[in-house]
Amino acid sequence: KAIITKAHQLEMVNKNIMIAVVPPKAEHKEVEIFTEAEIKKLLTSLKDSEKYSKYYPLVYTAISTGARLGEILGLKSNAVKSGHIVINNNVQYVNNVPTDFPPKTKAGNRKITISRELESILKRKSIDKIISFDGYIFHTKNGTPYRTANINKIWRAILNEANIPYKNFHVLRHTHATQLLANGVPLLEVSKRLGHSNGSITLNLYGHAIQGFDAQIPDKVT
Repeated sequence: KAIITKAHQLEMVNKNIMIAVVPPKAEHKEVEIFTEAEIKKLLTSLKDSEKYSKYYPLVYTAISTGARLGEILGLKSNAVKSGHIVINNNVQYVNNVPTDFPPKTKAGNRKITISRELESILKRKSIDKIISFDGYIFHTKNGTPYRTANINKIWRAILNEANIPYKNFHVLRHTHATQLLANGVPLLEVSKRLGHSNGSITLNLYGHAIQGFDAQIPDKVT
């Protein structure tokens, strides 16, 4: 539509045929989440796993922060601060080379508060055969960051071992956001934590999680 509209403005075409095109209605799909029982079961299974326990810090980071997988894989040791982590990149492989990309929006550059437990886990992980001070926390034996595709394969195996029905890794982000809203964290704070460009995105995705607030309204109206 943008191309045809611009061509019409430049008089390269006689008519903007896109004006007559009716865009399809976007289907709103309810976001999937893991239950609290599934999260507890997942973490217990992962911590005790002989094969996958090394991925516990990565999964726990996702559960605790709501960060995207690419942001977590791009996390470097110097981004772990006292009480928070700094998100300012996501890592992707381009021509088989790991490459850091900036967040898509200004809101993507953010601080995410973390517990002392997670801070300790990440700092311990960051000195585990790390290549350099600013190296990737979650990395292969060569110091290169994990590939998203490989983590997604491993994720399926982790859920299978824990006997939890499969949901993709991104559902951990949905679960985190939903839990925060259900526990009364203000929507704009959740939006900032997730790196959304505006609160309406958060509301559209997770508005269903704000439970029972309307019941309080009569007491607030004088």
